This record gives sequence, C-alpha cells and structure tokens, in this order.
Amino acid sequence: MNRLTMFVRTALAASHNPMPVFRFYCSPSSSVPAPANNKLFVAGLSWSVDERSLLDAFSNFGEVTEVRIMYDKATGRSRGFGFVYFAKDDDAQNAKDAMDGKALLGRPLRISFALEKVRGAPIVVPCIRGSEDADGFPGAKHWALLLHVICCLNGLISGCSVLLEADPEQSELLNRACFGRLVITSEKDKQWYELGLEEAFYLSNALRCLNIVGNDGTVKSNAELWDYMSSRIEMFPELYKAYCHLRMKNWVVRSGSQYGVDYVAYHHHPALVHSEYAVLVLSERNANSNARLRLWSDMYCTIRLAGGVAKTLLVLHVQGNGSGTDCAACLKNFEIEERTIRRWIPEQSREEKGVKSHSRT
Repeated sequence: MNRLTMFVRTALAASHNPMPVFRFYCSPSSSVPAPANNKLFVAGLSWSVDERSLLDAFSNFGEVTEVRIMYDKATGRSRGFGFVYFAKDDDAQNAKDAMDGKALLGRPLRISFALEKVRGAPIVVPCIRGSEDADGFPGAKHWALLLHVICCLNGLISGCSVLLEADPEQSELLNRACFGRLVITSEKDKQWYELGLEEAFYLSNALRCLNIVGNDGTVKSNAELWDYMSSRIEMFPELYKAYCHLRMKNWVVRSGSQYGVDYVAYHHHPALVHSEYAVLVLSERNANSNARLRLWSDMYCTIRLAGGVAKTLLVLHVQGNGSGTDCAACLKNFEIEERTIRRWIPEQSREEKGVKSHSRT
C-alpha cells in the first residue's frame, strides 16, 4: 500500500470520527526553487543580534528597505527570527544564496523567502485542524500526529532512556516533531535517537507509534512500562503529566537539565527560535520536589539562572486530587496549576509608576 492511499483511507476514516479533521497540503520541494520575492525570512538569530547588525550583514547584497526582528511582547526578548526586505528581487535571491547556513554572531542562519512556509521534500501529508502554531505553520502536534498515522517505531530500554533506531523517513518525522536526541554513529542508512522516559512513554501510550523492548527481548505493555519508569524516576507520574500538558499546547518540550530545571519549552521549532520557558514541575505528593523552591534564596537563584539565558520561569504544580499513581489512567484526575515567575526590576517599576502618575496629572 503506497503512502497516498494510506493517507486517503485515514482521512476517510476520520470523517466518521468527530475527533481530528484532516485537510491535505503539499510541502514545496527543496529541488524546485520557491517563488522569488524581495522579502526574506531569517531564522536562527542570536539574542545579541539587533536590527542594526542584521542590516549591516545584508546591506552588502543590495538596497535594504526594511529590517524587522520579532520580539516577545511580554519579555521584550528576541524570538530568534526576523525579516529583511530588499528593493529588488534579485538582491534578495543573492542574499539568500550567500547567507543561508552562514554564521552570524555565532549562530548559523536559516533563510528562505517569506512565502516559503514548509521546507523539505515534496510529500502529501494530512494536516490536522488545530495543530498549527500561532503563525499558521504545521506545529509539533501536527508532526506528532503524523507519526501516529504512518510510523511504527521500535525502541530499546537503556536505563533512564530509550534508544530508538530510525530510517531516513522516520528520522525526518522525529526531527520535525522534535522527539529525541540524535546519537552520532558511523551508520549511514540508519540513525539512532535517545528518548527520555517521558517522551518515550508519550509515543507509546498517547500516540501508539512506539513499541518498547525490555532487556529480556520482549515488547513491554504500557502497564509494564509505567511500573518500570515509575521505579526509575520517583516523580515520573507528575513529570509525564506535565510533559503531556505542554505537548497538548503544541509546544516543543526538551530536557532542561543543563539549566537546572525539568524542561525547556519552545513555541516554535528549536531550529528557528530559542526556548521561551524554563519549566519546573512541583508535586503535592513528593515533598522533595517542592524543596527546590522552599527558600527565597532558591527562588531568587532559579529566576536569575532562567533570566540569564533569556527564559521565563514556568512552575507547574501537579495536584493529584487524592488519586493514586498506579497506572497512566489515574492521571486523568490530576490537575495542573501554571505560574510564571519573572524577576522584579525596580527601575522598570519606577518608570511605570512615573508614567501612571504623569497621566493622572
């Protein structure tokens, strides 16, 4: 059965199911040039890049009429991408050819024409309504659901992680859906990914596209996986609930161990933007998890660390409401309370106060 036939049958089956609604689109081919215009989309910008430095980098290719870097409204930080407008289409084409993949202040740029919405080989895929991100692009939820449709992955338990062997097609979907960390090997036709226990169980239990094999060589059921993972990580039920909560927001979730938090969360693909949130998961069931923010000094240091890498601290309080943690089904009764914590800057507060008092007078 070819892929297109499989997708059509899936779409027809979905028409009788009130859950996701499918629409079809075709991503442009990387071998067929996108329609040229004078507006370039520039992603992968370093936090230190401002509009002046971006203008200087592209002005050598022709007359630049406008440069815009997109900033987060709440924090004022760069979102890691922007737009460069040229007076002539040919100048924009030359700039794209020369600067795509080149480093600017330490980070490689990814450049495309602004009308080029999806990059990659031509492939007809089902786009699930409601899975797009804020800009209308297929988000992480879209690619995760696509994994559920066309893939059957096999993983191997290895301590507190799961090793996954993927062919090129599966590797492409894993990269687009942002699952796992690529492990560099000498194999050319196969690639290996290392999954955390939360995302491995998410692929197995929620998306049902991953079979996990234990050390005894047998495929483990979700109940067996739950018992094993809960024994390896004391807070696994709360961490998995938090992981699902963030994924359902169409966010990309990565490990945050290098920043001293549980996760980091992205609104867009990590290749395009920086992560926006440093996520801490607290549990009413586990007193040790709450000890991380018990003292004011702990809170202050965590906020300073998150602010130093341009991230907002997001604290997720997982409440069990008296439910147990014997199986994944128990998590349906769990609730999550979100709190964003930002550093208080006295100078900004005084400025805001001055503006308000001036408006009253």
